[in-house]
Amino acid sequence: MDDKLDKPKDPIFDGNNIEKLRESIILIKNEEIPDELFKKMLLSLYNNNEKIKVVYTYESGSCDDIKDWADEVICSNTFVPDKQFLSNVKLLLLPNISLSLANAIVNLDTNKTFIKTIIEAMNMNIPVHITFNDATIENSSLIQKSIEVKNELKKLGILVDPPEQLALLLNIRGYENITLENVKGAYTMDLNNLNVAKYIDHTLLKPQSVQKDIDKLCDEAKTYNFKAVCVNSYWTKRSKENLKGTDILIATVVGFPLGAMTTEAKAFETNNAVENGSHEIDMVINIGELKAGNYEAVQKDIEAVVAAADGKTVKVIIETCLLTDEEKVKACILSKNAKANFVKTSTGFSTGGATLEDIYLMRQTVGKEMGVKASGGVRDYDTAIKMIENGATRIGTSSGIKIVTGEKGGTNERY
Repeated sequence: MDDKLDKPKDPIFDGNNIEKLRESIILIKNEEIPDELFKKMLLSLYNNNEKIKVVYTYESGSCDDIKDWADEVICSNTFVPDKQFLSNVKLLLLPNISLSLANAIVNLDTNKTFIKTIIEAMNMNIPVHITFNDATIENSSLIQKSIEVKNELKKLGILVDPPEQLALLLNIRGYENITLENVKGAYTMDLNNLNVAKYIDHTLLKPQSVQKDIDKLCDEAKTYNFKAVCVNSYWTKRSKENLKGTDILIATVVGFPLGAMTTEAKAFETNNAVENGSHEIDMVINIGELKAGNYEAVQKDIEAVVAAADGKTVKVIIETCLLTDEEKVKACILSKNAKANFVKTSTGFSTGGATLEDIYLMRQTVGKEMGVKASGGVRDYDTAIKMIENGATRIGTSSGIKIVTGEKGGTNERY
């Protein structure tokens, strides 16, 4: 590892709400996991007072800079674990395994040191967990191969964890299983030919908006060919009239902006919006219940809106500025479990908007199956592009014209 680790002054997690892992863990570092990600995992485990054994699966020079964070460090590509090394080990972790390495595990390729470690661990009935870094695979044949390899791993008794589940298991805040380069490759294949306008939900949610403001919003959407307009439910029907004959979508906010109304009220508002012509619903979660750990209530709240939307797109606003990274991950998982179509950062009416870090974390949590909408504070072209590079598939903004025309900066006004 290139940089010397500094001991943390404060623990990253206190672990009060998540069950501790077993008393001893082996963490395997292969050549495909970036050093910074490995450091982050190691520090998180250290801060949780876990007993750690680290195995480097290739020659990587001195490991002195991490010895203070592990009971034992093996730095060798010829290391063969024995029963003594594996004694009192209750969990073996292999993060960021690629398709090729996963296939090598399936084939029990003993030319690779870490596979010898896996085999010996399984012989001793030690659970083996891996995260499979396939979230950016696009080729259909490789996707099928990925599914087959995962099934074969499970037959071997190896637990294949999505990144977000391992994050919660380890108590790791913001665990990143997808590298930024991979995200760019998957979501912005050709930035030179990117039609930014089709990423934009042209937004007007100010309470003082009048009919002429909505008419102007819709005219601008037609002029610049935005993906959608995003309005309060009172203006859904008017937007439908204005956009008749176009392919521009109408997104209506529900439970906005606090999310603290009853589930029944959100479902009714959703149904009413759909009846009035809405194609998409941007709902606010029950933030208080999420922070209280009442996850079943949060998921049921989302499920009720999904059901009321009757097949229309549902975007779940999680209000990232009010959440810890762990809560953001949990909100994304709940949204995915509830069969929502998007997760969205912000209402634009709270203490902060979208950040690149949040978009990155949300994307790596939901994978490619869901959309990610960056809302709040995206006011120029450069910022919009960075959001897309980090995994955003939609941009919610009142500065859409500035973005598509390349005008720098923008106002500090909210929606």
